[in-house]
Amino acid sequence: MSDLLAVAQNGGGSSGGAAGGGYDATCYQMIETAVSSASVDAGWLLADRRDVFDRLIFNLYGKTIQGKTAAEAFDSAADSLVLAQTPALITALNASSYLASLGRAGSAMNAYRSVYMGDVSTAVYDNETYDPGHGVYDFCWSDDGTKLYTIDDDYIYEHVVGTPWRVSTASATGASFYIRNIGMTPTYPRGIDISKDGSTIYVVFDGHNRIYEFELTTPFDLSTLVNNNTYYYDAGAFDNMWGLHLTKDSQYIFTSLPSDIVYRKQFSAGFFGRVDYLSVSELPLDTAQSPISEGSPYGFAASRDGRMFALCGGTEKIQNLAIPDDDADFYHYDAFQTAVFTAPHSDPRGVQFSRAGDKMFYTKFGTPAGIHQFSVDPITNGVFEGV
Repeated sequence: MSDLLAVAQNGGGSSGGAAGGGYDATCYQMIETAVSSASVDAGWLLADRRDVFDRLIFNLYGKTIQGKTAAEAFDSAADSLVLAQTPALITALNASSYLASLGRAGSAMNAYRSVYMGDVSTAVYDNETYDPGHGVYDFCWSDDGTKLYTIDDDYIYEHVVGTPWRVSTASATGASFYIRNIGMTPTYPRGIDISKDGSTIYVVFDGHNRIYEFELTTPFDLSTLVNNNTYYYDAGAFDNMWGLHLTKDSQYIFTSLPSDIVYRKQFSAGFFGRVDYLSVSELPLDTAQSPISEGSPYGFAASRDGRMFALCGGTEKIQNLAIPDDDADFYHYDAFQTAVFTAPHSDPRGVQFSRAGDKMFYTKFGTPAGIHQFSVDPITNGVFEGV
């Protein structure tokens, strides 16, 4: 442990003194100069020890909170909302092991932590199903779990969810958009996702080599969808795309092919989320070595950083995959968990997770139709995101 961190843990090296006593300025300097990650952590810790966390937040970010310590602030719904609305604080929270641990323990701040991935082997059916009355090839959620979007052979449909992330409380809003045969004939929509801010919907097609982007002029409102004919075109590598996933920071987009391949493409800097600014290079993940290879990868979900996946296909399996941290080229993975779903929950076609990673949802054709909900254990600590 560094000398700075030891000093902070011992109360700043001072005997007594009023709470505060200039320590907020000391902490400010330790954090702003950022000599090392240990000195930054020591600054936050010293602020806690001297009950000046609120003063430090004001000095650093100009925000007023009531909590004198980080733990108090992270347990307060009002303070946590102020902090979650401060992007620079969210960045600091994710960068500091000390703050992040307190944030995860905070009853209020923890709600702003995003995981987006669960351990499929722990799946327990919640007896929760939503049948929208049409076949569902794929689906996606709004980031707060209050909206759901589905596709069949012809349309995108919008659904409102009464209790966030509880699929049985979903109902159709009546908004839909006819999407079949856009650009070429015949084409059938097979994969869908929506941006975190709800401004853009992405769709891929079977029999089509384009990733389409559609604008929502009112975020999350499908009735305001505008087709600006914006797409990414690949002459051959993306024929017959079946799955689609956009990372929540809109830096990467993933698609899957019937040939057991998942492709990753990166958006150009400054144009995140714009498919007409996707990079030329494709980074393929060959899933054929996986037990999932009994069938094609119909659908998948990815963690926020795009290095962990849940992949479904074949007749009964959903599998967690992870890209090793030292594999920058995305060519290899470790398959570390597999869930086998027997009738009536066999034949999964699309999979998604709640923001907290504690709920898994998948869709299937056949009986019982619809989107099915399972409880799962989150498998990453996740990161904090602003609002």
